[in-house]
Amino acid sequence: MTEWTEPDERGIRTQILHLSPRRRVSGERHRLANRTLDIGRVMIDDEHRSLLKELLGRFRAAWRWKLVLAIAGHQRVEIANELLSVLLEAGYIKLVERRDVRGWQPVRIIPIKMRELRVVAGMQDREEMLAAIAEALKYETRTVLTNKLQLHLDSNRLDVKLRRARLLPLLEDWLKEGKSGTRRDFALFATGHTKGVEDADWRWLEAHQVLEAAGIVEHVPLVLAGGTFVIVDPQRRTLDTSIARGPIGLPASAIMHAVRSKPPSAWIIFENRTVFDKACALLPNIGLLCVPGYAPTWWLDAVAALLDRLAAPAVIACDPDPAGIEIAARVIALWEKRTLAWRVVGMGAAALEALPAHTRAPLSVWDRNTLTRLGKLPAPLEELRKALIKHGIKGEQEAYFDTSRLTALVKEVG
Repeated sequence: MTEWTEPDERGIRTQILHLSPRRRVSGERHRLANRTLDIGRVMIDDEHRSLLKELLGRFRAAWRWKLVLAIAGHQRVEIANELLSVLLEAGYIKLVERRDVRGWQPVRIIPIKMRELRVVAGMQDREEMLAAIAEALKYETRTVLTNKLQLHLDSNRLDVKLRRARLLPLLEDWLKEGKSGTRRDFALFATGHTKGVEDADWRWLEAHQVLEAAGIVEHVPLVLAGGTFVIVDPQRRTLDTSIARGPIGLPASAIMHAVRSKPPSAWIIFENRTVFDKACALLPNIGLLCVPGYAPTWWLDAVAALLDRLAAPAVIACDPDPAGIEIAARVIALWEKRTLAWRVVGMGAAALEALPAHTRAPLSVWDRNTLTRLGKLPAPLEELRKALIKHGIKGEQEAYFDTSRLTALVKEVG
């Protein structure tokens, strides 16, 4: 019997037994993950879960791979192989392989974490499921996006609610590390598998407008811009945003390749998409930007590059609420780093009091916790923070910027 190898790039250790160097068709080896993943990091889609349920219902001990394939049928061979890979990397099974003319092939799968396997398969009883949900919900969200999702976890299916509750800290890790990428990138980050997030969960994330704000995209992310400014690439091709007479999407590459530019006299940055669209329709002689939610890293990087080429002072307008304060602070940092002037509009105590009564909302527990943990803020944002705490209410940018206020702002800045 040989010793176990060091873990490979997937964290899998190997022990080779009965191998004859003179025979190509010989030998047996065992494979096992070096560590066990937390259940929250092992998420599989409905097809993989359905097969796993069948296997757990069929086998009482080790699973014979030939029988696994027979249960899967030829339509699900790929699913069976993917499931085997996920469970092995998670540390929930031990794999026994033998070598034939094709190389090392699975022979037996030995479950070593039955409870975890049943949880992943959604086979817990109701009381276990409720206890698991309660445990998952002990996690305290710290970002705008994860808080929004935590408020919308209700589902008719307990297994769906549990799966989504466990997705929240993984999304927050993604945000903390400043990552951006495709849906497959996020699924790989969160679950170790590019298909580890179910279609229903993608639809849930999309419905609550979380994906773009978290830097998770299906295609190239675009900076929404409007107003009047010009960029020119090395081939002297010119992009004049005023021609669009409305919002346009700028890929980061268009910004990065700009070599000359005609900057606007000022920038106005809106958080609310409706307010941004209305401002674009006014055909202002300034630059307009729309910040998507939490101001993801990809957006900050793209706007930083834009400022390096089209430097101008900024007017920043976000929702008068705790999330708006956090978003505005992230945007302001770009201008302060370049010693460019900035100011906020619609984010003071007066703006909060000017909101129509029916558009105000009481602060939630999470709102109050956010206001408490916010670090040192620029003076205008600190004023808003104190006003929110004093009055116990928050509002939305759209309720403040009616047509007259928006038109006055655009004319004033332009």
